Amino acid sequence: MASVGRNQPCPCGSGKRYKDCHGALAAVGTTEAAANPPELAWVPQVMDAALRAQKAGRPREAAESYRRVLAADPLNFDALHMLGLTEYEEGREDSALALLRRAIELRPDISRVRKNLHLLEWLPMIEDEVGRDVLPRLLSRIEPVADLRQFAGAVQQVQVVCADDRGERVRPIVNRLAQAFGNIRHTLWIEPDLPYAIAGARVLDAGAGARPDGGLVVLCGTARSPAAWLGAARSEKVLLVVLADEPCAVIDRIDEIAACDKQAGVTCATSTLAARLRLPRDAVVPETEPMAVADT
Repeated sequence: MASVGRNQPCPCGSGKRYKDCHGALAAVGTTEAAANPPELAWVPQVMDAALRAQKAGRPREAAESYRRVLAADPLNFDALHMLGLTEYEEGREDSALALLRRAIELRPDISRVRKNLHLLEWLPMIEDEVGRDVLPRLLSRIEPVADLRQFAGAVQQVQVVCADDRGERVRPIVNRLAQAFGNIRHTLWIEPDLPYAIAGARVLDAGAGARPDGGLVVLCGTARSPAAWLGAARSEKVLLVVLADEPCAVIDRIDEIAACDKQAGVTCATSTLAARLRLPRDAVVPETEPMAVADT
């Protein structure tokens, strides 16, 4: 693999010349590199390949290489820094911030990492505010639903998919949904790898064909994307139940539902949540008498 020229753009995507970015780091660490034991002689080549993969839009491939380097050399500044950026690209914000803070501890003299950390700390708040402004404009694509039974209409089956990472938010809503839909036959599904279980729920495995089929699909939560299976579910309608104040996630789910060209509705867990998301306050899952949902 050809090396990056000193005056070429740095593969990390910073927009700087290589000699002013990671090339500069290499120069700073020349003495340290010379002192590296022979068993770490492979590290520069792996780092170069990782940077190229990251630049080419393959963050997972890059992350694997950075982790390989860190397994052998836990104090490798570049690997910590760049793995932090790839972790953020993959949606693992907490891991990304921890890695950047560790890199800053090792090299507090390099301001670029502090700038990246500051940017990543602020991005969620910026995205949240943008999403909060955009979400109400999407109501032309999805119907706010106050009366769940009326929205269900003549469907013969309701397929409730638990798609939130926090069981304490899902379980009460599953109770309320079951009662709100009355005698309509319903099947409970749970996304794989969630950190909780609900008795009687089937594990959704799109690859094996274990997925909702027909009727009304109810997405209970916005944390997990239904894109891999929703198009093949042959549902008549889709209802999105919002459980958390996460406008960007709600927008993503609305886009995915719209891409399937199905009649779609949205409702919220509480009127307070609906107000925070600037959705109609009456588009709420109705309160009902408590009904036990067993855990496993």
